Amino acid sequence: MVAKGTCFCIEQDEERVGYFIQSEEGELIEFYLSDELLSRKEEIFGRALKEFQIKSAFCKSFDDSAGRGMQR
Repeated sequence: MVAKGTCFCIEQDEERVGYFIQSEEGELIEFYLSDELLSRKEEIFGRALKEFQIKSAFCKSFDDSAGRGMQR
């Protein structure tokens, strides 16, 4: 999916600070922000969703603690 998707850079003050990848069908398949912009993550993520009309996302996680404390 990533190889066929389109990558968009997120920039601040002409410096790359993140990126996102959108599938051919318009689905969000990857999103990344550098640590210094994590405080603005909701604002930046919302702008990407609105400007690129993203309505769905393919979600993955590499967090080894995923699922801890979750009820089954």
